Amino acid sequence: AFRLRDANDQIFETPAQTVSAKNRWTYVEIACDAEKLKRIQGTGELTWPVQFQGFRASTSKLGKQTLYLDEFQIGHHVERRAVVHGEFLFDEPTRIFEPGATVKTALALENCSRSEKLQVSVELAWIRSDGSVLKTQSGSKSLPPSRPGFRSRQSIDFSQRIEQPGLYRLTARARAGGWLAPAVFQTSIAVTPRNTAISRGRSVFYGVRSGLVREPVADQRLEIAIARAIGVHLVAVETPWRQIEPAQGKFDFAALDPAVNELVAKNIAPLIVLTDPPDWAPEGAARVDAVAAVFSRVAEKYGAAVSLFQPEHEVLGTRGLSELAPALDRIQERLKKTREDAVAVSPPVPATPESAAELKAHLPASRVLWCVQTAGDVQAALQALETFRSVAGISWDAKFWWQHNAAPLVGPTTFVDAEDVLKHYVHAALAGVRGLIWYDLRDDDNDRGQPDALRGLVRRDFSPKASLLGYAAAAGMLTGLACRGPVDGTPPEFDSALFVGSDRHLAVLLPKPNRIRPALLAVLQGVPGELQLQDFERRPFKALTGLPTSLAPTLNRPFFISLRLTSPQPEPQLAFGHSPISIPSTLFCGETAHNILELTPPEDVRRGSIRLEAPRNSPVTLNSDRQSFKAKQGETQHLPLEITRPAEKQLEPAKAALKLTLDKAVLDIPVDVCALVSVPPADSAWPRQHDAFRLGELAPPDGQGASAGVTVFGAYSSQSFDLLIVLRDDRLFPLRALADGTTIGDDLLLGVAGDHADQHTAVRIDLASDPPQLRPVHGIAGVELDAWACRTLPGSDGARVYHVQIPSRTFGATALSAGTKLRLAVRYVDDDSDGLSPVALQLGRGLDGARSSEEFLWVRLAERAN
Repeated sequence: AFRLRDANDQIFETPAQTVSAKNRWTYVEIACDAEKLKRIQGTGELTWPVQFQGFRASTSKLGKQTLYLDEFQIGHHVERRAVVHGEFLFDEPTRIFEPGATVKTALALENCSRSEKLQVSVELAWIRSDGSVLKTQSGSKSLPPSRPGFRSRQSIDFSQRIEQPGLYRLTARARAGGWLAPAVFQTSIAVTPRNTAISRGRSVFYGVRSGLVREPVADQRLEIAIARAIGVHLVAVETPWRQIEPAQGKFDFAALDPAVNELVAKNIAPLIVLTDPPDWAPEGAARVDAVAAVFSRVAEKYGAAVSLFQPEHEVLGTRGLSELAPALDRIQERLKKTREDAVAVSPPVPATPESAAELKAHLPASRVLWCVQTAGDVQAALQALETFRSVAGISWDAKFWWQHNAAPLVGPTTFVDAEDVLKHYVHAALAGVRGLIWYDLRDDDNDRGQPDALRGLVRRDFSPKASLLGYAAAAGMLTGLACRGPVDGTPPEFDSALFVGSDRHLAVLLPKPNRIRPALLAVLQGVPGELQLQDFERRPFKALTGLPTSLAPTLNRPFFISLRLTSPQPEPQLAFGHSPISIPSTLFCGETAHNILELTPPEDVRRGSIRLEAPRNSPVTLNSDRQSFKAKQGETQHLPLEITRPAEKQLEPAKAALKLTLDKAVLDIPVDVCALVSVPPADSAWPRQHDAFRLGELAPPDGQGASAGVTVFGAYSSQSFDLLIVLRDDRLFPLRALADGTTIGDDLLLGVAGDHADQHTAVRIDLASDPPQLRPVHGIAGVELDAWACRTLPGSDGARVYHVQIPSRTFGATALSAGTKLRLAVRYVDDDSDGLSPVALQLGRGLDGARSSEEFLWVRLAERAN
């Protein structure tokens, strides 16, 4: 008989069925009709859904009986497309491929119907990180119905050569006769240089945490293979105490052996994290001695292969951090008697001011490594670590380890998730700590309703997230190099770090958000060597040559500048100096936009010219006349660039090249061109009369139509930035969250940021509430949001009008004034829940889950008209 648990945690049992089979498999099928179930626990009615809890078996004879349960299934009524299950299988199980590799995959389809034969056609799309489609392919299979003892499974093979690195999404849409909508199966792959050839030496800087021991051995090996491919140095292995010491004084390492042996074979250092104390564990000082005994036994068992040991707080049973320090010292003392190189690591200590204050008195004399833990947003984590350091009165050094509990990544991931990992590791290197442990390597669950289980670099099915690319970039580029601090001469628009090795010096540049960065950096070399530039995906790009100083074009994402040396140089040999060409990376077009190129030539220029050119097939036309000029050596020239504003639908940034000719030298400087939208000050008629305050119309992606329309108007006063959002949609469906964590329905989002702000603010306007409520999405707490105001105004022809007032302090200013630049984006997802794909209309990009304001519009607060 099977036992089931219902939604109210009541236990029911199915009618018992006689099974007579010896040394063979047999098929057992029992109906789950509510009226036939026997109540075991609880008093209420059966409440669906139900979950399989286990089974009860009894025998007619005495003696030992061994039963195996395999392929447990629950049959239920579903819509037609749900009878087909799909799973992607790859020739490379890690799903990490080198650029230029041919990726081979098979989509395994299973017909779970017991009665219906299906002719299934499949269309597979290979989708790049930016959402564009690399290739579509198709195939079909005939699937007979399944039956007891037979699973109707067949595969369709696909392959695709992929040259460019990045995270690719594979989306398969399966269709069969009579289906109203396709069955959709998705997964992802990472295309990035593998780091398997890079030796970590004795470094343990790049760490991850994993629950390897609770996984099947095959999954353990695959997780470790992924860790090796992305360059992991150390894996913190969660090890249940009750599993390796099932009875007091009796040890069993059978569950731990496969993980430790595989890690050591892959040149990855294990850190044993003791969790889950057994029921018999003693209390008080005896508990600490028992933990020390376990670690000593593990140290004896594995020898030099395992030298790092960390107890969880629940294992030690200490109360407060004041008891933790002496307990750890006792463990360290016991470990040293077993093995001189064995080191105790503290349980993760939260990076809070309270923890820092409590721990301050114990840190100087402590003999263990201290693990300081952050969680969630990386920028907030770095701020928390700085506060912790200040309150504790310490300097970060190799006595400390950082651990970061990553923000749960539910659904599609973006480039910001990847960059956050690199940023965190660069700051850890700048701080000088022993290492940074990223938690987690692999998701613990598939349930989007359990976000704490979704912190991994890969999902449960081993499909990679964007954060894996950030980890691979950090470990691949920086392993084997020592951090020597920021790069001398780094402009204020960047964070930087210089890493030095025997034959290579490398600068990491991290652009700060909401800044207009310089288009070029003048790279100074202390000694001759080969200069190499690489973007975040480790693709090479070229420096500008023709002048005495090498000029590196800047990017809006992290990038690397390295110097290959012919002989070792222990002192830093890379720095930045004054560039002979100074121009912002973003050029504005419009009546109020003024762009200046500052040129200080290293020698006389007899025939010089400058012209802005759009690349071939560009969506915009740039009107910038060619200018000719002459210049004398060392004299600074200021060359204006007036760019005609493109058509209104072309408000989005466009790539362009600034062609600068200096006699025989021709330099192509990459820049972005975007509109600078003017926002007038509010007058006495605002917002009732607002036609003169129009900022723009939200537009759908190219090639898509939309039944809805949204127009944005704007004005400002010294105390607030005001927006009027006019929504025209005759079918408004309130936003609704689904069980899998996704949403359906119409969605209105608003994003803003101040010039030089370290993060942007994004809010959701709740269209179903009256008055409309603002919900925080990013960069703002509910308390801060209370200072905002949102109300509805009367609209014509059925339009809904939302008046939003944003206080000046949101932009980091006590008062707003003319000339100030701000960033703005508005996004409306028109989802009528009618089976058709939603359409996203936007003014400025970036509110698509990317957590970046890089593609927000720039707006400028205008002077009051005379």
